[in-house]
Amino acid sequence: MEEASKAVDAAMAAIAEVTAEAEPEGMDFESLKSKFELVLQKFNICMQKYWSGTLVGPDCRRFLDEWENILTELEEIVKSEKGSLATDFKGRFGKALKPLAIISRYTRAVRVLPLHERNLLKAACNDFAGEYGTCFKDKDIATPKAFLIMAEISRYVDMHHTLGIFSEEAMESLHPQDNKFRLRVRTIRDPIARHQALMKFHRIFQATKPRTHNK
Repeated sequence: MEEASKAVDAAMAAIAEVTAEAEPEGMDFESLKSKFELVLQKFNICMQKYWSGTLVGPDCRRFLDEWENILTELEEIVKSEKGSLATDFKGRFGKALKPLAIISRYTRAVRVLPLHERNLLKAACNDFAGEYGTCFKDKDIATPKAFLIMAEISRYVDMHHTLGIFSEEAMESLHPQDNKFRLRVRTIRDPIARHQALMKFHRIFQATKPRTHNK
């Protein structure tokens, strides 16, 4: 579950809504979009040229960490282009981004969450559910990830007291280690023996406690 990607929906919704309102009034959308992208680049956030200009995980997290500053600058751009479109711009999308920032922080925590953090996370899910319809007026139904936030995360937090250990990031963190192990066993010519040796390295790695360094 890549929860931070909800920020992509919010960022794209901001641009899409401004576009829908701007086009009838003859506003230069391409110029507006370019200025939006420059603001994102200022915060080291890059919109991908593929996959409809979405953001990858690290960019999503940076967006959520800086959402207040980003929306402030975007609001100024909208005001300069067309004042009427900036009405409560930051407040409108901030209502969805604020709880998303909390959701991203605690769903990625690879540990058992204490009670007060679980309560914060569940409250943020409820806040997001309440604001989803306002921020995403063009969507008749919730996206799968938005639905998980609104209907499932709170239940799973109550069941397991954590979500971070189930995230895609936890699994993807094994890729670098797997590459190292594959280099060690690459000289084994028999594919079955090579795979068995590879799995042995993984078992040892999983069963070994992290090293601690004495200061």
